[in-house]
Amino acid sequence: ELQLEHARQAFALKDKNKSGLISGLDFSDIMVTIRSHMLTPFVEENLVSAAGGSISHQVSFSYFNAFNSLLNNMELVRKIYSTLAGTRKDVEVTKEEFAQSAIRYGQVTPLEIDILYQLSDLYNATGRLTLADIERIAPLAEGALPYNLAELQRQQSFGLGRTVWLQVAESAYRFTLGSIAGAVGATAVYPIDLVKTRMQNQRGTGSVVGELMYKNSFDCFKKVLRYEGFFGLYRGLIPQLIGVAPEKAIKLTVNDFVRDKFTRRDGSIPLLAEILAGGC
Repeated sequence: ELQLEHARQAFALKDKNKSGLISGLDFSDIMVTIRSHMLTPFVEENLVSAAGGSISHQVSFSYFNAFNSLLNNMELVRKIYSTLAGTRKDVEVTKEEFAQSAIRYGQVTPLEIDILYQLSDLYNATGRLTLADIERIAPLAEGALPYNLAELQRQQSFGLGRTVWLQVAESAYRFTLGSIAGAVGATAVYPIDLVKTRMQNQRGTGSVVGELMYKNSFDCFKKVLRYEGFFGLYRGLIPQLIGVAPEKAIKLTVNDFVRDKFTRRDGSIPLLAEILAGGC
């Protein structure tokens, strides 16, 4: 009631001449500004075309009230249609048939029925009403989500009930990605590991007692390049990959698995759960 009163006062504000009429553009502006939650994309796009129900596009106060009342009564409109069509969704109902059936309910006025069929004809001028026309006009039920958010929620709820095989396949996918990530990381830093290992394992050589082969890490790097070539920096890489790839993969897979178990509906994860996932 508060929203309807707000709309009535907006009409009075636009009706500067106190003629009881406003333009189609003013009508559209009021509806989009104040009652946008009641407008489907189709209705919003055709507000000016529907304004007043005539080519003059002048909207009277009675038409304005009937338009808003129709949007509020779309659930009743759907019920009236179902009494005529039964379980079928493709039945085309004439205005006369609809008006005759609406008499028993008494809440839908003839002007509202005229507006309903006028909006329906803006999409397909057949003079008949189908369930698709009603769905195109009917605003969202109170508490309902827009279709895109509802679809996202449906997919998320579907994900909560995933089959065991799907979870296994996802874990295998993550394991593979973890192996690749570990292999790339190990390959990138392997020359540093090789130099470190050579420095740790070197013994005194040469004619002078206690003489070392490498003076420092940089010297070791240069000598490996000089005497063994670029690929010498990667000597023994394969065993390293055999060990590192699954090790990294296990870490990332277990981390993701534990994080998934503690992920909230909004996608956030408590700090302690993140610490626990890293520890696992």
